This record gives sequence, C-alpha cells and structure tokens, in this order.
Amino acid sequence: YLGLAWAPHADRFYVSGGDDDDVLEFTLGGGRWSQGRAVALGHAAGLGVGIKPEVAGLAVAPDGRRLLVANLENDSVSLIDLDRGAVAAELDLRPGVLDPSRSGQPGGTFPQPVAWVSNAKAYVGTLRDRELIGLDISGDRMSIASRTGVRGQPTALLASADGRTLFAAMDNTDGVAVLDT
Repeated sequence: YLGLAWAPHADRFYVSGGDDDDVLEFTLGGGRWSQGRAVALGHAAGLGVGIKPEVAGLAVAPDGRRLLVANLENDSVSLIDLDRGAVAAELDLRPGVLDPSRSGQPGGTFPQPVAWVSNAKAYVGTLRDRELIGLDISGDRMSIASRTGVRGQPTALLASADGRTLFAAMDNTDGVAVLDT
C-alpha cells in the first residue's frame, strides 16, 4: 500500500505491508533482489470498530539509519531504527491526544505521505485534515514542530535536494503546495 522507499546507497528498499502492519525490506545480493527482514509495527488494531492497522507512506532518512512510517488507520507515525530492525518510537498526530486541552480539535488524521528534509526533520501529510505536519526527530524521539494547512489533500511529498523546500502534490485541487522548511 502506497509505501516504497529506497535506501540512500541503493542496495535495499522498503515496502509498506498495508494491513499486515509491517514493513518489508528487500536487499540486493549477487545481482538479485530478495526479501530480507520484515519489521512488525505492533498495532493490535486501527482506530474504530473492526478497522485493521494499515501502513501507508515510507521514507528513509538521508543518512539511511531510520525509516519514517505513516500509520494511516492509527493517526500516527512510527520511527524504525534500521540498524536494529525494530520500531524505536511512535507519535500520535492528533492534537487532543498530545495535549488534552486541545481535545476535539481536528488534526493528524489519516497520515499518508512522508518525507525527510534532513536527518533531524521530516514531514507527514494528513489526508482528512489537509495539513503538513513538521516533525523534529532526535535519536529515538519525535515531536511535532509545526502544522501547516493546505488547500487539498497532500498525497505525495518531495523535499528539494538541499532540504530547504518541501513540495506537496494535492489531490482535489490539481495543485502543488510549496513550503519553506
């Protein structure tokens, strides 16, 4: 489901496992690609009655050491430590979960595209709330640095080579949002 990301050295890539709630690693060896590790994200269910968890967008950090994963049906992102092949952290994106005084405030639902702009900063786009959420990432910790509303549903993200600009393709508007990072 929607997640496919190359490692910086092009010797491996990652695929989202959809409602299997995992990420699959494929490695190059002897001129052939083969499936390597599967990293389980550990969600028992998605949010809502009878909803399964679902892995959506993926992005590898520029240094190749971490993988950011959008959890579409859990309104969160997971950070995978690629050296250990395990989830290092998870961050719920909903304002009311992070701060109970903001309960009922929209935001963070149905995250799908993700992109790193540096080894310490990444972005996730949310479909329902039409926002780009900036994430500060340090080691195994993530926090929300910013929320930027956009006119359409951000379905794909791309950072400029220098990481100073983020481009978001937006469904329903046939447009592209441009954000200074």
